[in-house]
Amino acid sequence: RVIATYSTSSTAAGSWVSFYAGTITSQTITFNQISTQSTTATYTLAATASSGLTVSYTSNSTDVCTISGTTVTFLMGGTCSITADQAGDYSYYPADPVTVNFLVTAPNKTITFNNNGGSGSMTDQVSNTPIEIKLNTFTRSGYTFSGWSSTSGTQTVEYSNSQIYNFT
Repeated sequence: RVIATYSTSSTAAGSWVSFYAGTITSQTITFNQISTQSTTATYTLAATASSGLTVSYTSNSTDVCTISGTTVTFLMGGTCSITADQAGDYSYYPADPVTVNFLVTAPNKTITFNNNGGSGSMTDQVSNTPIEIKLNTFTRSGYTFSGWSSTSGTQTVEYSNSQIYNFT
């Protein structure tokens, strides 16, 4: 395939037109599979295009992972899906996009329930994925349960019974 580029310029002697004719070449992307990653780290992407042109990246799972330049930040456990793309230029056709999917793990975190001066007990909840907070089983004479807080002794309600808690 041949591409022609036209330009015109006005000079004192008149106008001229120049032509560029060249071949457009196919290109491919090499994007190796990524091993399991953790939410406690970041990852630097390193896909390459056979043309030598810069590869761009898109996260297809922004709830699990986001991308800034070539750096991936992991937000929560799950499957991260990233597509590498190269749009081409005047010498190269666009490359076929390449997508990799990989697992992101999150360390277990613990919710410990404090009766805040009441009576009763509740077992801790341990998870590394979003879960529903247990229903309150504590009692305290003269008080009505209004919700959960991450700070002991406060009256600020941050979470309600059965609310989904995201361990990120």
